[in-house]
Amino acid sequence: MGFLVLFVVIGDLICFVDNNWCYLVGCIVCIVLIWIISPVDTKNKRLGEQLRDKCRRKIKIILGVEFVCIVVLFILTHNEYLRAATMALAMNSVLLGWGNYKCYGR
Repeated sequence: MGFLVLFVVIGDLICFVDNNWCYLVGCIVCIVLIWIISPVDTKNKRLGEQLRDKCRRKIKIILGVEFVCIVVLFILTHNEYLRAATMALAMNSVLLGWGNYKCYGR
């Protein structure tokens, strides 16, 4: 239930703003948060240094491709797709942050 409420609230905030620059800045902030936070391990399954480095390399490649796609969408002014990308990155960064807090915050 909480996930659904979070999804609706972030979706309403994103649809409220109708400016391409806000979407671009929001995507960049989310990409930076994902870059910093990931990968998240748990108390039960710790990631080794080799696996952590391997995951970080893959995450950097994926985030680079996403950033290029977002810049192309921004240049072509496709608001619908830019909103969807912003929503996906916002949800991903919030859930990664929540997982990181749950694992290390207490």
